[in-house]
Amino acid sequence: QVSGTVPKMRNRFRSTKKRILEIGKTLKRRSHEAVQEVRNITDKLVDKAIETISDAHRIMDKVEETWGEQISPALKNTIEKLDKLIHTTDKIVNQTLQVNSGKTHIPQRVISLYDPDARPIQKGKLKSPTEFGYKTEITENEDRLVTDYKIHIGNPSDESLLLGTVRRHIENTGRIPYAVATDRGYSSGKNEAALTELGIKRISIPKKGKKTQKRQTHERQRWFRRLQAWRAGGEGTISILKRKYGLGRSLLRGHRGVSIWVGFGILTYNLRRLAAMN
Repeated sequence: QVSGTVPKMRNRFRSTKKRILEIGKTLKRRSHEAVQEVRNITDKLVDKAIETISDAHRIMDKVEETWGEQISPALKNTIEKLDKLIHTTDKIVNQTLQVNSGKTHIPQRVISLYDPDARPIQKGKLKSPTEFGYKTEITENEDRLVTDYKIHIGNPSDESLLLGTVRRHIENTGRIPYAVATDRGYSSGKNEAALTELGIKRISIPKKGKKTQKRQTHERQRWFRRLQAWRAGGEGTISILKRKYGLGRSLLRGHRGVSIWVGFGILTYNLRRLAAMN
């Protein structure tokens, strides 16, 4: 409890809900006028968010003024959480103002109050062209054991991740792999040259775009096709990790929380895989 007069926090839930319902009804019209009307309604929601942020700041200032250095650990923890929530809300408000002014492309856009590290990820699939969350990168060996994983904020290109992935695999296992197989998303001349320099003998990465006759002959080799068939089996590993080991949806939030969740899922998968092998 805080002694003295504490500023009141106005409950804006009903008015906010009303505006959100208005947006749903307006969008059904699917016209240019409807889009502009939605932006006008969104501006009103932004005003309410700004008023709520101001109320929260006044309450926090009053608490710190009243208690000073005598704030209990529990109350201090609550204040820190509230401060982070206010900071994230402020970012979302600024993003919304930019979108309403016509700037629709915002790098590192925040999409969630409770998971500020999550990002929209373009998947290019008909069913779900855009997903929200994190990009998970998984490396496995010939025994289908996961030797490395990494959670990325946003959607970095596969091409930029390959070399770091292979180096972590070497560090974790203590040996240079004889062969590496990936899909065409990791393809680049620079990557193939770097992997060859690391001492990898066979590199099965289909080239993007138009291929020369020499490249087509290279990719038709038996060992290249066999490695690609093995790589396709990795999709099964990903499916199992999603369906049975919790990688489809994390119940922890934030980059650190999702990394922990995925790590324990992979640990469980590896332990069961090792038990089955023995």
